[in-house]
Amino acid sequence: GARVQRRAGQILARSAQPEEALARLTEAGDWPGVAQLIMATAPALVAQGRITTLETALRAVPARVAEGWPWLDYWLGVCRLPFDTVESRERFGRAF
Repeated sequence: GARVQRRAGQILARSAQPEEALARLTEAGDWPGVAQLIMATAPALVAQGRITTLETALRAVPARVAEGWPWLDYWLGVCRLPFDTVESRERFGRAF
């Protein structure tokens, strides 16, 4: 169940497999774990051009959870910047 998925996500995160780790943590509904992993991996994912992976993870986080993590809005703004400057600016505004 969720406990196994959470544990698998933690192991994958330590093994430098962020996509799989994010998927497992999302399946487990471990939103604090997802948010923490996003915060830890977002700069590298963006630098590697893997913004789709990052955006998918960010959009999976429920709004009620994301409200407590302004950096999630920031990173979603970064992801949207090349495609939708209006949404990007809104996300940056929320983050600050």
